[in-house]
Amino acid sequence: MWQHAKASLFVLQKTSQGSPFHFDVARWRPCSKFCKSHLAAARTCIFSLSASWNYNIRNVRGTREPEAESARQYFVRGRVQGVGFRDFVQRAASDLGLNGYVKNLDDGRVEVYAAGPPGLLDDLAGLLWKGPRWSDVRGVEEREAEVLEYFGFHIRY
Repeated sequence: MWQHAKASLFVLQKTSQGSPFHFDVARWRPCSKFCKSHLAAARTCIFSLSASWNYNIRNVRGTREPEAESARQYFVRGRVQGVGFRDFVQRAASDLGLNGYVKNLDDGRVEVYAAGPPGLLDDLAGLLWKGPRWSDVRGVEEREAEVLEYFGFHIRY
């Protein structure tokens, strides 16, 4: 049974592992919307998908196994409330395939709890320093946290 990955850039074949989310990339090809020069960007996209959905990716460089999941808690200070910071974090973390939450704190900071592969958590940390257009991030405190059961990434009120 063949299925298409994000943006129909890769063709995925279901393996006999038993898990509905375990796939091997049998071959990759450009779709009608993309030329061969877009394949490098597409490969990055499918690797992000692999980390968040436990895919086993095989390409010309070999096999990529899923990374172990870890969790981090971030406290972001600066002008981060009232500027769309929580929406920014929620979109970024969801796009990365992370689980967790973001919420405003009474002292003016924003708390972010994220669980996922360490590489994607590092990507999120970089985005936290950037923030949305009207924010002014003055500091990001990072702590290791216990991995909790969350499905998706949500804004807490």
